Amino acid sequence: HRRRRDVDAVADDVGGDQDVELAPGELLDDLAAGRRGQGAVQDADPARPVACHFEVNDAVESGEAAAGLALAATFHPRRADDGHIAASGAGTLDVAADLSVGYGGDGTLAIAGGAVVSDYSGEIGYTIDSTSGAHGSASVDGAGSAWHHAYELYVGYGNGTLDITSGGTVTDAFGYIAYFAEFPGRSTGTVNVDGAGSTWTTDGTLHVGDSGDGALNVTNGGAVTSGEGHLGSDFDSTGAASIDGTGSSWTNFGFFYVGNEGDGTLDVSDGGAVNSFGSFAYIGYSSASTSIATIDGAGSLWTNGNGLYIGFDGSGTLRLTNGGALSSGFFANVGFSPGSSGTVEITGAGSRFDNAGVLSIGGNVSEAGGTGLLRIADGGEADASAINIWSTATLEIGSGAAIATPTLMIDGALGLSGGAATLDGDLSMMPLATTRVALPAGDEASLAITGAASLAGALTVDLAGAVAGTY
Repeated sequence: HRRRRDVDAVADDVGGDQDVELAPGELLDDLAAGRRGQGAVQDADPARPVACHFEVNDAVESGEAAAGLALAATFHPRRADDGHIAASGAGTLDVAADLSVGYGGDGTLAIAGGAVVSDYSGEIGYTIDSTSGAHGSASVDGAGSAWHHAYELYVGYGNGTLDITSGGTVTDAFGYIAYFAEFPGRSTGTVNVDGAGSTWTTDGTLHVGDSGDGALNVTNGGAVTSGEGHLGSDFDSTGAASIDGTGSSWTNFGFFYVGNEGDGTLDVSDGGAVNSFGSFAYIGYSSASTSIATIDGAGSLWTNGNGLYIGFDGSGTLRLTNGGALSSGFFANVGFSPGSSGTVEITGAGSRFDNAGVLSIGGNVSEAGGTGLLRIADGGEADASAINIWSTATLEIGSGAAIATPTLMIDGALGLSGGAATLDGDLSMMPLATTRVALPAGDEASLAITGAASLAGALTVDLAGAVAGTY
């Protein structure tokens, strides 16, 4: 029979500013580090912070656990509550219900040296309003160190930070960064996954910026895996993800939103990788969303298994720069719905958009829709089974641009600037199409076509520096 202590006993042992040592195998009904309220840590001096530190180095079980817990009914706004729970070495902490890090006060959780913490749900920075200075911070560091959640993980229900480093592991069913739309104020959350072997796995949906401002940073070979991925989930939220460095990755097996109801930003750089294998991926899904994805640098790659929308009902931009690439397995629609706008920019040697299906700018495979722009220059390349430039869209081709497609249909605007470009395939200019050729002084513009060319519509030539005369 193992000894059991409840939160009252812990409070009696702690008083203020003391440490509690948990005996091997000891059971706690509730574990609270830095908790203020009835039956918890009290201090006679209302100006003195309460600081409690729990060290877990063996097996410990608890009904609920909290680091930095302040009950609203008795919380003194001039006092700081600081709580710390540390699990290291062979330590394990099993929490039957919720583990809150920074519940109305400042709390930290440190898992290192192969320790394992498990709970039903976890909250980092848990506040129901913008309590001044309240923050939760958790770290999972080192191979074998793990934090497992049977259900949900919230990083920034108020304000929270999670660091997964040097081979640490976090798992959950649903993940939220910056969950709560606080009033007054705004929830914020940041998750950093750094180093080879460092992983965060969410079986269901991972929300980065659910109702607040969320950030996900994956660096130096870290990896994130989720069912669905949402950047900027709800209205007025913002979600940003940075996947940087060779081996760094974020893999999604469901719908992937760079800007759902809110605004999303995706940056993939220096050899990082994003994979979206669900039915569809979106940049700028709703009409309220203005979102952007940038794939920059040689080896940086976004692999999309199926359909891609850039500006579904909102505004979406995709930039492939300096050797960055996107490979999409099905159709891609840029500026899909009436009222939407979509932009694709492909610039720099090695920058490439490979689309196994039809690439439609300003609509879809069969008709025009919103406003679309495809800009290719400076060695950028686009490859698709067919490319449609609808009446609401523009294709801008600059020096070194390369297009490979069996058929390029233009019903909108074609712009050619200085330098040579190539089209490997047929060109079909529709009767309402417009072509504008802009020639810098002393330069030329050309489009070499390997297939057949059907030319119609209007042609305008802008001659920079030209003098009056006949040409």
